[in-house]
Amino acid sequence: MVFYEEEEDFPDHMLMSMKQFKIPNKKLNSIIQSQAVMGGGSSVFSFEIDGLMKACEARMVSRMSDMIKDLESRILEKVDQNDQNTELRITSFNSKYVGVVKELTNVQMKGHTLFVMDVKKVSDDVNLKLQELHDDMVREVGVVQNDCATLHKNVDIICDAVTKYVTLSESLSPQITQLSTTTNQKFGGGGGYLDAQRSKGVGAKSCYIFDNYSRVYLTKVYTV
Repeated sequence: MVFYEEEEDFPDHMLMSMKQFKIPNKKLNSIIQSQAVMGGGSSVFSFEIDGLMKACEARMVSRMSDMIKDLESRILEKVDQNDQNTELRITSFNSKYVGVVKELTNVQMKGHTLFVMDVKKVSDDVNLKLQELHDDMVREVGVVQNDCATLHKNVDIICDAVTKYVTLSESLSPQITQLSTTTNQKFGGGGGYLDAQRSKGVGAKSCYIFDNYSRVYLTKVYTV
C-alpha cells in the first residue's frame, strides 16, 4: 500500500487543505517502504502509522471545522446583508407609504374643508330664502288679518243696520197701518180722490219714509 504524492483535481477551496497532508503522506510512505524492506511487521511501525493516521484525521476534522465555520460566517454575512437590504427596502417602502398616506390625508382634509364651505354656503342660502319666505308669509298673513278685521267691521255694521231696520219696521208697522187706514178713509179708499185730482190736472207727488241711519226707504205714500 503506497500513498502517492501526486495532487489530484480538487476544488480550489479544498486544494490547500490537501497540501497540508503531503508531509504525513511522505512519512507514511517511508514507514511502509521501510517495513517492506525489513520484511516483517513491527508494533512500533504500526503504532507510528496509527499516530500518523490519527494526526491526519485530526487535521482533516480541524480543517473541515474551519471550513464549516467559514461557510457559516459567509452565510451569516450574506443573510445579514440580505436582511440589511430587506430592511432598507422596507424602510424605503415605509417612507414612500408614509409620504403617500400624508399626501392623501392632506388631499382629504382639503376636500373636507371645501365640502364644509360648500355646505355652509348652501345652508346660508337656504336660511336666507326661508327667512325671505317667512317675511313674505308674515306680510301676507298681516294683510289677510287686516282684510278679515275690515270685513268683520263691515259685517257688524250691516248686522247693526239690519237689526235697526227690523226694529224700526216693527216699531213703525202700527203707524204705517194706521196711516194707511187714515189715507183710505180720507181719499175714499181705492185712490178715487187721486184719480179725481189727476183729472183736474193736479199732479200727484210721491214721498218716502226714509231712515237716515240705514239709508233704506221704508215705505211709499202718495200726496198731492
